Amino acid sequence: MPFNLESDNLPAYIKKAPVYIAKKWITVFNKYFEEDDEATAWKMAQAWFDRVLTFYENNLPEEMEEETELVDITFETEEEELVIRADGDEEYIDFILADNAYDDYGTSYEVDFLQEIATYINDNGLDGDFNHELLYQLKEEGYSMDAIKAKMRGKPSIAKAVKATVDKGKLFIRTTFDKRYRKRILNSKGVSIEGAFKRNKATRKFDGGAAFGFSFIDRDDKALGNPRAVRV
Repeated sequence: MPFNLESDNLPAYIKKAPVYIAKKWITVFNKYFEEDDEATAWKMAQAWFDRVLTFYENNLPEEMEEETELVDITFETEEEELVIRADGDEEYIDFILADNAYDDYGTSYEVDFLQEIATYINDNGLDGDFNHELLYQLKEEGYSMDAIKAKMRGKPSIAKAVKATVDKGKLFIRTTFDKRYRKRILNSKGVSIEGAFKRNKATRKFDGGAAFGFSFIDRDDKALGNPRAVRV
């Protein structure tokens, strides 16, 4: 019979896997279950899982991945909207991307780390897309942390953070954007940072790592977080 994440008889090794791996395994199984039969579904789902497992074993980063977390934390406000400003002919959007207060998920950043991210953005820029589309794709395909970092930086983008400052524990960024996506960006429900960050075990705050992108969130099925963040 088809599976979902709440199925009692979902294999134990799938229950223990990251959610995005479990979802993909279920998708593969259910597809072949509906199109062929249960035996084929088990065979194809297991073959997919084995390929992912083999990839991880052969592409481990130099530092153990348990030391680093992939991050896609969204900042959202309930009432305010993204506002486009202009400097001559150049249009831009300013907003808060991260801060040093804890959200409902226990996520927070050391101010010094926010400053490191700001320095990186000022030196290199930071590319933006919609709904973490590339990040989710790479995670589902089983890429290692280092491979994801390499592919995410310089990703195809519809916006670019060109300036960043840290003030009173908040990371502000200024973003230019492709005007063809103007309406969709303005209708976004939140803005989300992407990175591979290290969490301090004592404070539970992120205090190191690499930011490699951000996303405008305009899909209802993407969780939004941290209602403290104010778009400016």
